[in-house]
Amino acid sequence: MSKLLLKDLFIHGEDGVHLLGELRDMITRKKESVLDNAIKEFKPDELTLVNPFGEEIHPLKVEEIFDSLRGVPHIKIFPNIDVYDCIILPENVEILEDIDVSWEFSSSPVNNVPTVLSDEKGLTELDVSPIWILEIPPDDLTPVSTVESFVKNMSGGTLIAVLYTYLLKAEEEAINSFVEGTGGFVINLSKKLIEPKDSVETEFMKRMKGRVGKYLGMKALRGEIL
Repeated sequence: MSKLLLKDLFIHGEDGVHLLGELRDMITRKKESVLDNAIKEFKPDELTLVNPFGEEIHPLKVEEIFDSLRGVPHIKIFPNIDVYDCIILPENVEILEDIDVSWEFSSSPVNNVPTVLSDEKGLTELDVSPIWILEIPPDDLTPVSTVESFVKNMSGGTLIAVLYTYLLKAEEEAINSFVEGTGGFVINLSKKLIEPKDSVETEFMKRMKGRVGKYLGMKALRGEIL
């Protein structure tokens, strides 16, 4: 009997930046594709799902996913969460009260190459491209270099950059170019840095380290704030 285990999918378990409209549906579809691809590739007789759902998943969505797994003879789910009390579990689904969860891998396709554990092949990476989400905070001194370095070290997949910092136009264009090269996109929650217009302002910008300081300092230099 072939056995397969997936861990930490957390379908509909998004929080933080993952709740942004541009990301939530994309992440959910990608997680569901991991589950679908794993079933098609390994055709398990027994499927164990550790942390398959987030706490906020709707009962109808759970029923929809269980229905998509009706071809798997035996499914084990851990842990037991409240949503299971709201549905009639299919005959092939068993809720576990305890399980060894010490394995160091994740089947999530978000900031991770999705991996599964098979009794036949051991730990195996799925042929599902990951989604990499990179958040650039306001205090990042070199956001372009941060994105460039991240892209160079990515293990395939698509990059979504979420920008919170202050950016010059040229920096924004450079980041967009790096991200679009991966097939991804930028979620821009940043503000534009004030472009220096003479040598005095250019030198001032060079001397200021923090990006918030650059923004506020330039406005003060121009007398726009006191």
